[in-house]
Amino acid sequence: MRKKLIALIGAGLLLTGCSASTADAATKACVEEAEDQVGTTIKTDGLTSANMGDALYEAGITDERETSDENAMFTVSGDVTYTDGSKEIRKSMVCTVKFNDGAVGETIMNLT
Repeated sequence: MRKKLIALIGAGLLLTGCSASTADAATKACVEEAEDQVGTTIKTDGLTSANMGDALYEAGITDERETSDENAMFTVSGDVTYTDGSKEIRKSMVCTVKFNDGAVGETIMNLT
């Protein structure tokens, strides 16, 4: 199941574009959540964000494309690095952010 979700997210990131302001807000929320989890500032390297509703439409899973990002779910993924003592740690991040009336709602973070 997890591999299917990651594949769907990856396809969505390749196939879709999204509103810059909403995508930026999703990226910011995910970076803040990642920093809370690791307890320090992270460095991001090419994070990508995508509106998952658009990804599902492009993949043929849904029949209609949403016209607004106000209640969308965005996925942000990419590599992050941070320092733990004298070690530099690199992890892959997959994060989803649900927007409610244009505001950042629930954020689900996965660092592996």
